[in-house]
Amino acid sequence: MLLTGQGHTKCDIMRFRKLDPARDMNEFLVLLTESLRDHPVYSAAKELFADNGDYMYFLRTMLATFLRIQVKYNTVILGTEGDRIVCGAILRTPKDETPSKKDFLLSMGLNEKLPASPRETAEFYNMVMHLDDMTLSVGKEDNWTLTMLSVKRDMRSRGAGSYFMKNCVIPYVRHHGGRVLTLTAHTSKTAEFYEKMGFEVFDSTPADYRGRQLYSRCMKLSLDNGE
Repeated sequence: MLLTGQGHTKCDIMRFRKLDPARDMNEFLVLLTESLRDHPVYSAAKELFADNGDYMYFLRTMLATFLRIQVKYNTVILGTEGDRIVCGAILRTPKDETPSKKDFLLSMGLNEKLPASPRETAEFYNMVMHLDDMTLSVGKEDNWTLTMLSVKRDMRSRGAGSYFMKNCVIPYVRHHGGRVLTLTAHTSKTAEFYEKMGFEVFDSTPADYRGRQLYSRCMKLSLDNGE
């Protein structure tokens, strides 16, 4: 299966390809920041800041750090319309290494200044890593994990996310030997989105962050049947 492809949708023509670090990092980071600024997990960190500008700077810096790690260790695939990136998915394969805190610190850069304290930054990092562990807890060698799906806001009502999942992400995982695809949904609306594609909940333990219980649904999709 070639990753490059296209298909007709309500959003005209979408093409699929792997992320090219040399040309795509900045644009994909903008998409991630736009998609996740109100995400329950990331917005939980808003309480650390009196100023929204500080929060957005913290968010961009953390996402840039996670993205550099994920490009190194994981698979990042994109959906494009014309010259712009409209969808992106980050996939962890069974063979991928798990990044360490050292990787995180090196990817962040020793000179990076965050408006949050080192302790608060570490708490946030540990929560995100814990959510990853929960998603991986289904624990089989042929399982893949969708660690992140981002869709441009103006494309969400046009079927771009569903199309990207059904025609790129799921076929890609199946073609490369994945038999189960897991993920974590952090809102009921997101869980419903994935349920429509056949995902089932296997763990509904809330995530804990600074004493708050965050909605969390670990979900899985069997890829044994269908092409």
